[in-house]
Amino acid sequence: MRDLQRLGRRLTASYALIQRIFNMAYCCIMAFAAVFLLSRGFSNAEVGLTLTIAGGLTLISQPIIAPFADRTRRLTLGQIVAGLLLVCLLAGLLLMVTPALVLSTALVYILLFCAFSCQGSLVTSLAMEHVNVGAPLSFSLARGIGSFAFAVLALVLGNLTNRYGGGIVAPVGVGISLLGIFLVVTFPRAAQPATGGGEAAKEQAVGFGEFVRQNPRFMALIGSIALLYFSHVLINTYAIQIITHVGGSSADLGIATAIGSFLELPAMALFPC
Repeated sequence: MRDLQRLGRRLTASYALIQRIFNMAYCCIMAFAAVFLLSRGFSNAEVGLTLTIAGGLTLISQPIIAPFADRTRRLTLGQIVAGLLLVCLLAGLLLMVTPALVLSTALVYILLFCAFSCQGSLVTSLAMEHVNVGAPLSFSLARGIGSFAFAVLALVLGNLTNRYGGGIVAPVGVGISLLGIFLVVTFPRAAQPATGGGEAAKEQAVGFGEFVRQNPRFMALIGSIALLYFSHVLINTYAIQIITHVGGSSADLGIATAIGSFLELPAMALFPC
């Protein structure tokens, strides 16, 4: 029993580090996207168009990558996440060295956005693999710690961008991606349950189209959740414009974003999972 508790604490601590990195990367790539793009000479319309295209491509790429992660035997889940983080790292380096041209910046940022967005479900699966085989990993606690890391970085990044400009977002993101690759690769794999050759052993992940046909009510629920996120994305994308319109700055954006993240901590940390 004690060994199981120690395992749970160790897995939760390791996974909490991954959640910290993931949420800090989210802060850079998503929360401060408009700040960075505006600093590269984008108009408000160009910011919206770039992020809309990136979101649309993510909708296409996620249903491809997730079934691949389920089916492949050559790569572990951690290696797939690390590969996506490597793409984020390389895209961040490109943004640091390429001229501040709208088209080239938009293309690289779309790649960065897609590579990061495709990690969300996979990062969750890193924990669920352990939970599904009975390991006492506390996903909710780790996720709450990730929100705390998001809030702290939002405060820091708000002040950094206010002092040094939006270009500082790219090197911060590169450093976070580099650390994330190390943490994901070293995260222990879940123990594989024994299979006796029954039906459970024959189960395979279905494709996105087949999943939609088999689960129409669940897809309706997903559609409802997507509508809820519509306003959330609008506010997040143009938060800096809203804040500057009333006399605020990037530092104030960091404060507002941090407050929002702190408010979700109790629910995240106390949810029984």
